[in-house]
Amino acid sequence: GAPAHKAGLRGGDILVGLGGTEIKTIHDYVKALDKLEIDKPVSIVVRRKGDRKTFTIVPKARD
Repeated sequence: GAPAHKAGLRGGDILVGLGGTEIKTIHDYVKALDKLEIDKPVSIVVRRKGDRKTFTIVPKARD
């Protein structure tokens, strides 16, 4: 059910980009999360078994 899973992300994927921000540290991740808008599509880049894959997710409000 989560937006990331619906977009195609899987366990073991390593997040390397979110919404145009390169993710190298937890600080990069937090900064990228702060920029997300509910229901606005955003690109997410992961490393999966050595390959880079790009997905689009639509952030949703938590219940």
